[in-house]
Amino acid sequence: MSERGSFQAADFTQSCGALLSKIPGVFSANVSEDEQGEIAEIHILASTRRNAKQISRDVQSAIAAAFHREVDHRTISIAQIDANAYGGVDDQKMRQETRLRYVGMNVSMHAGKRVYQVRLMREDREYIGEASCPNSPHQKRRAVAEATICALESALSLEGALSLVAVHNVEVAGIPIILCAIECPETRDGRLLIGAAHYMRDDDEAECVVRATLDGLNRFCGRLAVRD
Repeated sequence: MSERGSFQAADFTQSCGALLSKIPGVFSANVSEDEQGEIAEIHILASTRRNAKQISRDVQSAIAAAFHREVDHRTISIAQIDANAYGGVDDQKMRQETRLRYVGMNVSMHAGKRVYQVRLMREDREYIGEASCPNSPHQKRRAVAEATICALESALSLEGALSLVAVHNVEVAGIPIILCAIECPETRDGRLLIGAAHYMRDDDEAECVVRATLDGLNRFCGRLAVRD
């Protein structure tokens, strides 16, 4: 390869690595080419918070969109570690990247059912999760929690990774609390994600369900906010 060709290859691999490092959950990326200028290997160091297959698809999509080059998934190698195990990770920056705000909820009726749309925001982009249910208090709580989970999955490219186990209105020492239990196969110890929110008399119950759901998901995807 000529000196100019070597420079162009280095420029591409550096630009590509910098781009891939911006994918949510990716700490660092290294890209190399073969003598024909084809992508030979892509090595990714990523968080355990996201599924490796989802990260691999994001890598392929990012390179195709930015450089108009197709990537064989077999060239992508992903190593996953806990965030706090890698000294180069800025934990505050990672939390900011995943920070989602609850900005509101839409409620409507369709075909005799209540339809809940929960809206989450990251920077200037909005993500909407939707779920429907018959008009009953218990089913309402469940639908709101499912809509919240759906919105978060959309924001973090985690479609199908989370499932609602239960959401209940309980009392602890006479204090009303909404509890939410969420199952996530990617949690390393296999435990349920449990969230809780204090439900005061004047509070909106649906918003309390959103708070409890986001509280449970904090452990999985970092700092979440009900409202700023």
